Amino acid sequence: MKAMNKRKILIHGAHREGWKIAKRVEYIFDIIGFIDRNAHLQEPLSQQYSSYRNLDEFLEKTSGEFDYVVSTVPDFHGLQSEYVKKGVPFEKILDFVHVYDKEKYILHQSLINEIYRRQVDGAVAELGVDYGDTAKYLNFYFPDRPCYLFDTFCGFDERDKEPSQAENAQTLEMYNIRSNAQNVLKKMPYPETCVIKEGIFPESLNGLEERFAFVHIDCDLYQPILAGLEYFYPRLNKGGYIAVHDFYNLSFPMAKQAVRDFADKNNLMYTVDFFSDSAVFFK
Repeated sequence: MKAMNKRKILIHGAHREGWKIAKRVEYIFDIIGFIDRNAHLQEPLSQQYSSYRNLDEFLEKTSGEFDYVVSTVPDFHGLQSEYVKKGVPFEKILDFVHVYDKEKYILHQSLINEIYRRQVDGAVAELGVDYGDTAKYLNFYFPDRPCYLFDTFCGFDERDKEPSQAENAQTLEMYNIRSNAQNVLKKMPYPETCVIKEGIFPESLNGLEERFAFVHIDCDLYQPILAGLEYFYPRLNKGGYIAVHDFYNLSFPMAKQAVRDFADKNNLMYTVDFFSDSAVFFK
């Protein structure tokens, strides 16, 4: 596996949440230090990480080079304003606490950290991109790998929208998201590594043959979930993961059925993370 050019991050907040995030991403990023005004919290860091009271002290004592500041504090917007005033670009200040679908995000951090620890090769993909809120973090974690983004970008395929797929017709329509591929691409931190695969899956593959390290499937309905597992699992490298969202989602009961049918047909084991509502396949 080609060595990754790790991004250097500062973690703002040396409390328990900051430590937990550090452990979840220690193989993904180069953690160059913690920032926290509380000297008592800084003390345990000294054996493993550098620590600073504030950004000014970091800039004074180091070369001042970092790629991102990761916030683990409750008042993210206040912190963001503080850093912007000190000249840190807006896009380099990331909120690792108040993110969409926090539990799913935590699961992905943990799995991807293991991928880097074990040096698993392969591309990354998401089937069911919607507005790109999860894809942008997958792209952030894998800056040096192809990131394939599969979606119709115009809602569910009519062939898959039978009433049994959702709790009711209102739910089916509410989640029938129509987004825009170019707007999604604008959210990506490394758009040059992203490959938009627009259209109905699996037709949108267009002959793609690739090996994968991590795949996220979040398309709600039975048939596209099953098709995604049938395509991606045989192409998953040893040590890689496929995370399927909505396993316990009462609004889309057939998502669970798709996972179970695929596993039973192929005599495969999977695990379920209750908090992130995800089933995880691995090799």
